[in-house]
This record gives sequence, C-alpha cells and structure tokens, in this order.
Amino acid sequence: DALQGHTLDRWVSQVIYQPTADSTSLMARRAAENGAPDKSLYITGYQYSGRGRRGRIWLTEPELNLTFSLLLRPDAQPQKLATATLFAGLCAAEALNDLLAAQTKMQPCQAPSVAGGQACQPIGIKWPNDLVSVRSGKKIGGILTEMVVEENLANALIIGVGINLNSSVFPPELQQSATSLFLETATRHRRVDVLCK
Repeated sequence: DALQGHTLDRWVSQVIYQPTADSTSLMARRAAENGAPDKSLYITGYQYSGRGRRGRIWLTEPELNLTFSLLLRPDAQPQKLATATLFAGLCAAEALNDLLAAQTKMQPCQAPSVAGGQACQPIGIKWPNDLVSVRSGKKIGGILTEMVVEENLANALIIGVGINLNSSVFPPELQQSATSLFLETATRHRRVDVLCK
C-alpha cells in the first residue's frame, strides 16, 4: 500500500516480505536462480545473517532497522555496472537527506557549507559503500551489490541496502564506528517511509 501511495507499485514488479531471513541479498539470489522477475523487492523485519563487504557481518535488531534488496535483470556487460554500488549509495544518501529535510522543514543544500567547510547534508557517502553521518563520522548504513554473470552478461544485479534507523545500542566493538538515524536525529523513523523514499 505504501509503495502504491508513492506510485512505486508501477516500478516494482513484486514485493516479498519475510519477518525473519538470513539476508535479503540471499533471498534475492535464491529467487534470481529460480527465475524471479526484474525489479523484485525483498524485505525482512529481522536479518540474522546480513553481510557486508569482504564477508563482514552486518548486525541488525529485529523490527528496528531497514534491510532490503532489489533484484534487477540488466542484461548488460558486467563492466557497465561497475558503478552500481556508488550510485545506489548516492541514491540512498539523497533519499535520507530529503527525508530529514522534510521532517525538519529545511531545504536540503546542494553544496558544502562555506563557513564550516563541512557538507550541510546530514548523511554522506564513504567510498565505496558506506552511508555515514556527517556530524559524527559514524556509519549509518551500507550498500552491497552482487552480480550473477552468465555468458559474459550480468543476468542479475542484486542491490542490498541496510540502514540503521531506530537502534539505540550497539555492541561495544561497534560503538565508536556505528550509529543510527535515531541517535543522530533523536527521531524515530518508520521503515516503510524510509523504504519509499
């Protein structure tokens, strides 16, 4: 219903939701292998085996954060999709900044602040796949893209997105490097609103 309210139902071909899943990227990969269509969206309320770059684990808490993957069928040469991770990160950062600007009734700025020398948008990108809080420098989310290549063509592109929305506590080993939108803004965020953005 939320996707329909934002006219995204015309763009997303199907939505698969599971309350609990190992990871949305694995959901999408299994579905791709079984012939799932282009523009399929996979979402979970709790991802217990999320992955980051280089096999790192992506921790999340049940029902507090946003984890989803989008399955695309680009039928393109893999090298043409080399910038997909950075592009997805830019889209996610812009979406979060637009959301925060709408909530605070501020206009999102398009250039770094001259006075402070720091970007005036609250969410930035740390190359190649991290979403970070500009204020604290801590990681707020990440992007993981994977390709399924067949006969030198990308048969499937899976874009996985994980965003710490409403977490308030992180394990000791992550407290210096991880944050959430809630910790940065003191505002709770509905996952479906952020997903639609």
